[in-house]
Amino acid sequence: MNPSPLHNPPFTGRSREIKVFRSVLADLDEQGTGCCVLVRGLPGTGKTRLLAEFGALAQSRGKTLLYVSLSPPMRQKPYGIITSILDVYLSRVSAYSSQKRTALREALSRGAEEVIPVVMRLHPGYAKIFSSERSASGESPHRAADGDRIAELLRVFLSNLALFEQGVVIMFDDAHYCDPESLRM
Repeated sequence: MNPSPLHNPPFTGRSREIKVFRSVLADLDEQGTGCCVLVRGLPGTGKTRLLAEFGALAQSRGKTLLYVSLSPPMRQKPYGIITSILDVYLSRVSAYSSQKRTALREALSRGAEEVIPVVMRLHPGYAKIFSSERSASGESPHRAADGDRIAELLRVFLSNLALFEQGVVIMFDDAHYCDPESLRM
């Protein structure tokens, strides 16, 4: 999410919003707490540009940025936002050493052994990272789980991911295209 300078004119007039973003990042640094920040407004008012600034600010503080721009077809895909986040993160993990991938596997499944199979079911690309993982009962990672349990496990996954990466900022642009399953989370 680093647009070229030609398409990224100087950012002005949003000091209040930037102050809020800095406060959110300070809380993340100091207390390890997260929150949700909603940026809303009419089309063409600079919401995407504001997100770009916040993303750059988060990255400058060493946070992992996972940015997803939603589109109408994503409404039809259950857990479409989560799958997109997993896709963005997978591109980052691909560069990790095998030692760091092992640490990641251990960190992500902390608190719920079912996390890895659910992640693999939602995004088969993670099989390369978690290839030997199975659920506690030995069932295939593709076994069905109810929606509430999937949502709970994905929250565990995202919490563990934030701890492992020492801070994660997840950004959705055009969130009105979100699928119902992701909204339940």
